[in-house]
Amino acid sequence: MKIQEILATNDDGIQAKGLRALVDAVSGFGNVSIMAPAFGRSGASHAITLDKPLKITKVAYDPLREAYACTGTPVDCIKMATGVVGFKPDLVVSGINHGSNSSVSVLYSGTLAAAMEAAIQGYQSIAFSLMDFAPDADFTHCIPIIHKIVNYVLQNPLPPLSLLNVNIPKLPLSQIKGIKVTRQSKGRFIEEFEKRVDPHGRSYYWLCGYLDLKENGESLDYDEYYLKQGYVSVMPVQLDMTHYELKNRLEKIQW
Repeated sequence: MKIQEILATNDDGIQAKGLRALVDAVSGFGNVSIMAPAFGRSGASHAITLDKPLKITKVAYDPLREAYACTGTPVDCIKMATGVVGFKPDLVVSGINHGSNSSVSVLYSGTLAAAMEAAIQGYQSIAFSLMDFAPDADFTHCIPIIHKIVNYVLQNPLPPLSLLNVNIPKLPLSQIKGIKVTRQSKGRFIEEFEKRVDPHGRSYYWLCGYLDLKENGESLDYDEYYLKQGYVSVMPVQLDMTHYELKNRLEKIQW
């Protein structure tokens, strides 16, 4: 059986507990290498660094891993891993993110963006998130779920320009009801800006808020619904953002 080459990354930074849990989870499938941000870059989406040089530093992650910290974004990490270091992975895994990446979060998430960049480059990719924002979150129950999904993808390659977005509830494994294939929930974040004043009397703001779902209840196959019911959500993501129904409508107009 072919030894798989796996590249692991994240957006919480190379020291994040979730990344180490992911590396441990996929190590049984092959050789795991790492390229992750030197520090947390949550919410970086698909940003790339253009206004400053990028640096990568080889780090002592553990004796079995070739690991690098990158000063850029999660997408920069994929670009540097494949374009500079020369990794040619059979699979890219991103995460395990500290916190959910469901619904509209897919547009903001650095975890998802790293997996998307890998898909753009033609690599199989999966993003994993746990619905627990705590830095010391317990990822133990994620391991068998990751095994099952990674094993499937390695044996059944995804279509080009696609990936899987996996969200795992914060529940003991015995309480997780199963795995559901879902769609992205319709919704948006309602932003709230917490105003503070620094010692010099200048105002600054912390962005916070909450997810406002816009589901009408007609179809209950969306990720937020099943996550709240105690299921793992596996959402297939495609990178073609063309709205084909609207395209067909616009093509009929005599511009």
